[in-house]
Amino acid sequence: MDKYLREQIKLIERLLEKQPKGTDWEAVQRLHRARIGFLQHERLIHLLITLFFGMIFFINALGILLTASWGLLVLAPILMIMTLAYVWHYYLLENGVQKLYRLDGEIEKKLKG
Repeated sequence: MDKYLREQIKLIERLLEKQPKGTDWEAVQRLHRARIGFLQHERLIHLLITLFFGMIFFINALGILLTASWGLLVLAPILMIMTLAYVWHYYLLENGVQKLYRLDGEIEKKLKG
């Protein structure tokens, strides 16, 4: 998904920079907004997964405190790594989508001006 996001950003930045003659900015905007929609869905799914892993990690930590189980202690670093990986991926996805919103604003300026 990260590659898809970067490619979309590069495509729109190139179009805005070079502004080829005869560019149908309305079609560009429709395509761009459709892709933003796909990424918003992806962002929502990753938010839910991130929250799920964070909640499981918290429950596991609570279980360690209450039961002092070695099994839960072994599971804790795995859950922590998974939670941090999902937080990082969500962070990149969120910032990328915010960049796409700014690019949509630039496309909107092309349509008005």
